[in-house]
Amino acid sequence: PSRPRRSPRSAPSPSPDNNLHRDGAACSPVPLLLNSSRYPMETPYSRVKLAVSEGCNLNCAHCYLGRQDPRFIDIGLATRILDEARDIGVSTMDFTGGEPLIHPSFEDIVKYAGNKEFDQLNVSTNAIRLSVASILNAVEQNRVHCNISLDGTTEKTTDSVRGPGS
Repeated sequence: PSRPRRSPRSAPSPSPDNNLHRDGAACSPVPLLLNSSRYPMETPYSRVKLAVSEGCNLNCAHCYLGRQDPRFIDIGLATRILDEARDIGVSTMDFTGGEPLIHPSFEDIVKYAGNKEFDQLNVSTNAIRLSVASILNAVEQNRVHCNISLDGTTEKTTDSVRGPGS
């Protein structure tokens, strides 16, 4: 059965600590969830997508990011979003980017999310860094599902889309 929707409440104003920009600009703020202790309400949300990076380790022909100087979500903000998501009843957390596995603290973020007892954790990745033992361990211990992008069945096809050696 569907839950009744309540009227939306306004989100906090953009500030340097709620976006991905190193320079503190209020452009493209990461939307913060409403903390259930401050805004009691039933959530109509079961899934949240958290972009932990803006940047990638590939240079795909179809992607707007390409190889640029990556920007990462602050780990404190990421854990706050995870806390608030779980507090309001979110059951599935999707980690996206850019490429989430290039975040220097990605393993810590995934471990933290695993301890929050989400029903499911998903990572959308190009899998280039998935061979890192610590990340594989996090996948195994935290019920993480990986969505891996594949662009072809041959090396030639993949390299034509994602760049040589990908």
